[in-house]
Amino acid sequence: VWSTLHALDALSILNRLRDLRIDEYKIFDHSIMTGLWGQRLVKKLCPHCRIPFKQSIDEGKHDPDFVSNVKSVMNLDEFEIYSRGPGCVKCTRGVTGRVPVAEIIMPDAGLMKYMRDGNIGTARQYWTQKLHGFTMHDHALTHIARGIIGPEEYETLLGPLQPPSNPNFLNKLKKTQSGVDTKQKAQQRAAAAGQPGQKPAPPAQ
Repeated sequence: VWSTLHALDALSILNRLRDLRIDEYKIFDHSIMTGLWGQRLVKKLCPHCRIPFKQSIDEGKHDPDFVSNVKSVMNLDEFEIYSRGPGCVKCTRGVTGRVPVAEIIMPDAGLMKYMRDGNIGTARQYWTQKLHGFTMHDHALTHIARGIIGPEEYETLLGPLQPPSNPNFLNKLKKTQSGVDTKQKAQQRAAAAGQPGQKPAPPAQ
């Protein structure tokens, strides 16, 4: 059975159902409550007129505390981060619709026990670390790293940027590693392996 309701995030669904006086044995039984899904819609940057986030900083478009928080979470030299542009014929004030940021939880008995006992912080840590959960904030960070949304859109909808629950997934989206573009390195590896359609690597000098 699928159902929807208003809640802050996926974990909050359980307490929301408790507030609605649903029997707790139904709420916290992971064989009954098999999945929790939460999502929000974030404004999507126009790819034609968006501007580099560094440029928007230079133009004084952001509060210094906001910029400092963004820098503490994402290194501006490692990601292609953009900000909303002035608008163009292909968008509405720098925005072209919305994109979802979502999280899906497949609970187990351990997670349900923490939630039943009211240990929400521990439950969230258990989900992200033990069950390898991917949070709504994590999903939004991947959109920022890909230039799909701006940090200001994240903050408007989700609050201040938060560090990723698992840094490894964000590391894969870095534009550079040791000063060499990762896409270029992938092409070089493919060429060295002699994959079809790839030019052979030039001989060493």
